[in-house]
Amino acid sequence: MAGVFQLWLVQVFWSLPFLLGAFRVKGKAGSLVVICLAGGFSAVLAYGAVVEAFGAGSFSVAVRRELGAGWIAHSVSSAFLPLVLAAIVVALRRPWIRRGPH
Repeated sequence: MAGVFQLWLVQVFWSLPFLLGAFRVKGKAGSLVVICLAGGFSAVLAYGAVVEAFGAGSFSVAVRRELGAGWIAHSVSSAFLPLVLAAIVVALRRPWIRRGPH
């Protein structure tokens, strides 16, 4: 099993296509597509992490016993990194952020 640092490092690499997409899209529709794709991918990763920790029978018991609750929390929370990073990039690139007060 991967360590905590490895979990987050793998998620950074999984986030790269969504980050590149977030930098390349123009308009609200493209931004929405990138956010939805990153959210769907993150949901699949989080579901896999939860199943690995709680739904795989004796394997899940061994994971909880050996790695503990902290590892499970990192495993599930790191799954949302593609969504979070894509949302940050989309939000910072939007023109309404740079406009300022009227």
